[in-house]
Amino acid sequence: MTGSRNPRVCVITNIVPHYRVSLYNSICRSEIAELSIFCQNEIPGINLESNASKLDAAIEVSIVPYVSMKRESLAWQFLPLRFFFRKWDAYLLTANPRVVSTVVYSLILKLLGRRVVGWAQLHSGRSNKLLERLKLYWWNLLDGMFVYTDAEAIELAAGGYRGIAVGMNNGLDQDRIDSAILEWPRTRLEQWQRQADVDPVMTILSCARLDSKNAFELVPRAMSLLRESHPRIRWVVIGDGPERSSIGSLVDELGLGDRVRFVGSIYEEIDLAPWFLSAVALAHPGKIGLSLLHAFGYGCPVITNDNVKSHTPEIAAFTDGKTGLFYEHGSISSLAEALAQVLDSPNRRDSMAREAQRRARNDFNVRVMTARFQSLIGAVVPR
Repeated sequence: MTGSRNPRVCVITNIVPHYRVSLYNSICRSEIAELSIFCQNEIPGINLESNASKLDAAIEVSIVPYVSMKRESLAWQFLPLRFFFRKWDAYLLTANPRVVSTVVYSLILKLLGRRVVGWAQLHSGRSNKLLERLKLYWWNLLDGMFVYTDAEAIELAAGGYRGIAVGMNNGLDQDRIDSAILEWPRTRLEQWQRQADVDPVMTILSCARLDSKNAFELVPRAMSLLRESHPRIRWVVIGDGPERSSIGSLVDELGLGDRVRFVGSIYEEIDLAPWFLSAVALAHPGKIGLSLLHAFGYGCPVITNDNVKSHTPEIAAFTDGKTGLFYEHGSISSLAEALAQVLDSPNRRDSMAREAQRRARNDFNVRVMTARFQSLIGAVVPR
């Protein structure tokens, strides 16, 4: 590419989830690149909706047909004919080998001399050793990889990756979260807490889809162990899903109905803010991902399990005792102990809250991701 024109980048991905809208719009508004996005309108069997309609008008979006086995265990996207007659300065593809078309398209593009960058987690929960080796062989044919964290970029390079590896430090739109916080000054928040009957020094929050991977059923079981020592503890659950009925039945069975509140799904940040600002910690017993950074953005420490490999790469932002607490994976008594610690130690809790929010504001957010994207494309595309 010559001259001062912004690079034209073609993104080929499965869908545009809500948590990616801010990144694409940030890239567009920062005039880092001109984006064209080819994506599906859904992923069968996965609870993710496409938010492509929320992208800025300056971003060219093309919805493509596809065939897919359940939960995208194998898939193929059909790019329109016009794709093959256009030329972009760089191509950013979701580098998941289960989407077989992505492998084929990337190899064709490389044979044509195009600049191709992959975008993926270094390790996938569904990968085996053979698939991991094949994946890394494929990635080595690309010009660069946009992985989720700095730790993944370092590991990829140490493993012999020959391209340019950049960690995006995956996060959320912290500016949006900070704007929501400003809408809830102390007086308004305290009034809301009285009206909503929320005790800000005894409330544990969970905010995610109620499905088996999140293991939310462990929270009421842990609370039952704190029945006498912490009679004022309350658990607020934001979200819905297939486990809602069974968790509700367990709460009733344990006699905790007056200590647990299911508020359902909440999507607007301004409405989520008072719940996060009124909780001593976010309890997420199972596999955690961006929920970690969501809580950190509000200065809410996180309690999650200590099986680090079970989590998504965002766990790199977490430090036990600094931004929250690990509990022993699968141990109800250990989870109860962690809950008791955050309830009983306000000074330590405040320290963890400050560090959690500092990391969300400085290290893991859309602004950082935008800058990392610019760095990667700048390194791959010749000026």
